[in-house]
Parts: sequence; C-alpha cells; structure tokens
Amino acid sequence: MIEHGHRYDKVNSFDVNGHERWSAEEPPILKSKDGEERLYECIGTRFLIRYLNGLDARYPFVDNVKPFSRFLKIFGASALTLGWGPLDAAVCVAKMLPYAMRVAVSNRGT
Repeated sequence: MIEHGHRYDKVNSFDVNGHERWSAEEPPILKSKDGEERLYECIGTRFLIRYLNGLDARYPFVDNVKPFSRFLKIFGASALTLGWGPLDAAVCVAKMLPYAMRVAVSNRGT
C-alpha cells in the first residue's frame, strides 16, 4: 500500500485531544460551537490558510522554493538586503508571530 505521509507529521495530523481522527469511521469532522459540522483544521492547514496563502499572493513563485527550510533561509537573507527587504521581512514576521503564539498556547496539552 502507498499513502501520503503527511498524516504522520504532528503539524499535519488530525489529532484531537490525543485521539487520531483519520478514517471513514472517525473522519476529521467536528461540530462547531453553533452545531455546524466542519472539517478540522490541523496546525499545518491553519498556517497555510492564514499566513502562507497571503505570502503566496504577494510572491507568486514562493511555492517553487523547496524544501521549505531553503525558503526560510532565503527569507532570512532578504532581511539583510538594501531597500525594502528588511521592512518586508519585519512585517511578515510581525504577522506570523501572533499566529505562532496562538497555536503554541492552544496546543500546549497536545
């Protein structure tokens, strides 16, 4: 059998309170506060939707940089360039840090 391995990565797993939700019997669908059924957003999905998609809109070829660690190195180097690079990097980091802190606080027990 061949399967995609992202479910074994903690940030991309559908782990709910220490219980995996990944099968037809237990899909990653939970009820929201208003009772509506919603697909559970893992941390990786939230990061993609709430942060990286906006970055991709500004820099359409950012998805071509692989692996992601290389992107981070290039991004870090842009903070040291002349012009608007340092300001752009600071703004991106300023937007990402509150998100990262919320995720860290909300996932302390997992």
